[in-house]
Amino acid sequence: MILYYEWLSYLKKEIKRKFNIENPTFYANKKLVKEEEELHQFVKENFIMGSTCVKYRYLEGNNFELKGFYPDPPEKLVDKIINDFLDSLEKSNLVKKFELGYTVINYYEALYNNAELKETLDIAGSVYDESEIKIELTWLISRGHSIITFFKDPTITDTDITYHLKVELDTIENMLKSGYLTLEYL
Repeated sequence: MILYYEWLSYLKKEIKRKFNIENPTFYANKKLVKEEEELHQFVKENFIMGSTCVKYRYLEGNNFELKGFYPDPPEKLVDKIINDFLDSLEKSNLVKKFELGYTVINYYEALYNNAELKETLDIAGSVYDESEIKIELTWLISRGHSIITFFKDPTITDTDITYHLKVELDTIENMLKSGYLTLEYL
């Protein structure tokens, strides 16, 4: 899960890159956010449990509106997050450099056959068949859960686990950041 202050820092960098604005002014719930602490608090409250999406909308001048969704982001944004995750996973170093030769499909099958994951998904009320496993996994990820906690393989050493899970976590975080900051889905 991305911590709110990391998201806030990323947001300001993104605005500078896209709009060439150094010091943006933010509005939340139609009120000007005057203090930095108020801004932190708004974003923090809307990031509870990792299930909330906080987005922004350009108004005019240096002004931006912050929008929070709790407990669930809009359906088409969830679809966007899911698609972005699948795309980033297919293109990521995790797949390209996976020494055991996993393809994306093999990777999902490894998760699919994991008893801990199966129990978790059953508790969540998933229909749980192979055609739905990608959607279910990415649904969990979109709400701040990490699939790395479900990934175990006796043929991978502790060193391999540390390296590959770090790469995977970076991929997930980057996907979430880009998904939360997509203008088309405001």
